[in-house]
Amino acid sequence: MNYQLLTFITIVLLLGCASPKKSFEKGNYEQAYKSSLKKVKSKKATRQDKEILYESLRRIVAENMEEINFLEQSKNPKELEKALKLVGKTQKKISEAKRYTSLKFDENLLELDDKEAELTQVLFDHYFDSGLFRLKTGERNNDKFLIQDAYHDFRKATKYQETEKLDSLQAVALELGVIYINVDASATFNLGSDWEIDRTFEDVESRSNQFLEVTYSSFPKDVDCEIAVRFRDLDVVLDDEITEQNDYEQRIIVDYETVSDTTGTREEPIYGTVYGSVLVRLYRKIAVADVDIDIRSNNNNCQLRETSFSRTLEAEIEDVTISGDERAIPNEFRRGSSGSLNDLPDDDDLLEELIEEIYEEFVREYF
Repeated sequence: MNYQLLTFITIVLLLGCASPKKSFEKGNYEQAYKSSLKKVKSKKATRQDKEILYESLRRIVAENMEEINFLEQSKNPKELEKALKLVGKTQKKISEAKRYTSLKFDENLLELDDKEAELTQVLFDHYFDSGLFRLKTGERNNDKFLIQDAYHDFRKATKYQETEKLDSLQAVALELGVIYINVDASATFNLGSDWEIDRTFEDVESRSNQFLEVTYSSFPKDVDCEIAVRFRDLDVVLDDEITEQNDYEQRIIVDYETVSDTTGTREEPIYGTVYGSVLVRLYRKIAVADVDIDIRSNNNNCQLRETSFSRTLEAEIEDVTISGDERAIPNEFRRGSSGSLNDLPDDDDLLEELIEEIYEEFVREYF
């Protein structure tokens, strides 16, 4: 038998059988609460189990109330949210225990209900007031990022209270916080590629989202950013080089002759030397692009930076030419050409793929 597995199962069983009493004595009130509550639910609890359930819950409530009282003194909303979450957990524990026992924690529940109401109101007021301040300041200063922050504050406020006023404020922030970007792309010295560039880059409009509206080659009102993608160079270059040029010779059997002697008649090989040559030429098409990204910022809502980059895309094919006697040629060359110059992709196909790569790079950089 697998003794490691047996040991693991034994440990699990021992942990599962740990009594509420042992957990309580070790000060692990959470575990004591869980295990004693489990026994109470299964109706297998002893009087001692019920006493441990009560005492462990009492101590948990006391510890949690102390932490809640400490956290609610903070002005940090994160601390207040933590306190509210702890209130909910404590309420749940008391409610679970009350379903199965006659334990009395009514005073604690009343206090927790009061704290829940108080913390909920404080958090609502915080996010509502913060959102209102950011909305007004953002609108006054034409700061759309601040208006977006206001929207998120209003969204958080709805977690604690929903009102028509909040709905209205969210709608205002959602309208005023949109950043407008227009993109235009072209090839300065290769006008023939403009159609393919437009076809590829017009997909940038799909990058629009809740607070971003992207247009391509249009003239929207009050645009915040204008991005000009300029292909300074966009061309395909054909290159070739000889990568192998060698002569080979091989001694081989060229014929057989009949020989007769006292032992009989037999065929014996006639050896000779054969000669051959190999010329390997590598054809390569290289698509090259140099791109400048020019940014025109019309206000402080445009925080994009200009950049430039170069990209190349290569396709190559090997042409093997054999002359002379093929039997002199090494096996690695006997397969002949892997293709010809005509097997290279068309210039347009290569440029199309390169433009796609540049577009993806552009999107990663700006969106």
